[in-house]
Amino acid sequence: TEHYYQFGWPPPPHAADYAAEYQFILLVVHHGINNTWHRIFYVNDLYFLLRRNALNWPWLLAEMERLALDRVFLAAVYLCRQQWPLA
Repeated sequence: TEHYYQFGWPPPPHAADYAAEYQFILLVVHHGINNTWHRIFYVNDLYFLLRRNALNWPWLLAEMERLALDRVFLAAVYLCRQQWPLA
């Protein structure tokens, strides 16, 4: 964690407490940036992660914005909503 301080970043939260959020970020990076959500099962992966986990939305949204992934993330949520109901 000392490397975080060199860049002025806050210390990372404990990985076990944010496992679903980190998995969500990885899905957005891999499926959204590398593959631009061009296959339905990429969006499907995201949908089921959203449905089965209680996410820390304030932290996740702030992290997406900090990593400049917010637009890719919002595109994914839009695609999920086009296919399945999100409550």
